[in-house]
Amino acid sequence: MQFVTDWKQKGRQEGLLQGIREGQISQGQENILRVLEVRFEEISQNLRKVVGQIDDLEVLGNLLVQAVTSQSLETFTAAAKEVIEPENLKQSPDDAQTDSTVDD
Repeated sequence: MQFVTDWKQKGRQEGLLQGIREGQISQGQENILRVLEVRFEEISQNLRKVVGQIDDLEVLGNLLVQAVTSQSLETFTAAAKEVIEPENLKQSPDDAQTDSTVDD
C-alpha cells in the first residue's frame, strides 16, 4: 500500500505545481492586458488573443516590461513581435488552421 500512497502523493504534488504555473501564466497575461488598457485604452481582439496564447513566463515578464515602457501601442506591438515565437503560443485546434499574428 505504501507504493500506492507514494504514487497518489506524487500525483497531487504534480497537479498542484501545474495549477500554480497555470495561475502564474494567466495572471501574467491579465497584467499585460490591464497595463495596455490603462495606457492605450483600445486593445484589438487579435492582440488580446495572442497575449492569451503565450504560455512562457519569461516571455510574459518581458512583455509586461514592454507594456509599461512602450511609448505607443504600435511600439509595444513591434516589441511583442520580436519576442513572441510560435513555440511560446498555445495552439488550440481552431488556431492551428489560422496564422496568429500580433497585428492590429
